[in-house]
Amino acid sequence: MRFNNQQGDQSRADAIALRARCAIAGFTLLETILIVLVVGLLAAIATPSWLTFINHLQLNIAQDQIYRAMRIAQSNAKRDKDIWQTSFREKDGIVQWSIHPAMGKTCILDQVHWHSLSSTIAIYKDKNKKGKSETTLAKPKGD
Repeated sequence: MRFNNQQGDQSRADAIALRARCAIAGFTLLETILIVLVVGLLAAIATPSWLTFINHLQLNIAQDQIYRAMRIAQSNAKRDKDIWQTSFREKDGIVQWSIHPAMGKTCILDQVHWHSLSSTIAIYKDKNKKGKSETTLAKPKGD
């Protein structure tokens, strides 16, 4: 009988120890809510900066593509000793570019292969301070 009593005491001690470990093993509801609020606040602060960074990155990529297209047209003109040009258009709200031999005043819209820029890039068509129209990629849409 004494043996069973010692075994019972041991199992009760194990149960108490297990409950004590479980009590400190997790987070309370209040702690969890505070963590969610802090993470949400940090996300709300960081999101505008992140979106601005992404917009400027897309603009830089588009500017690089346009620069490379103009350099390729220049290289082709030197190689072929003929006039090459880089053309731009806006189709369905997407800015596109193409490199091709110059065709004078002939319309070349569908005769060449067009490459698309990011959908966040727009052609800025306003007049400058001198009243002249310019086309530039000054800023991404929504900025």
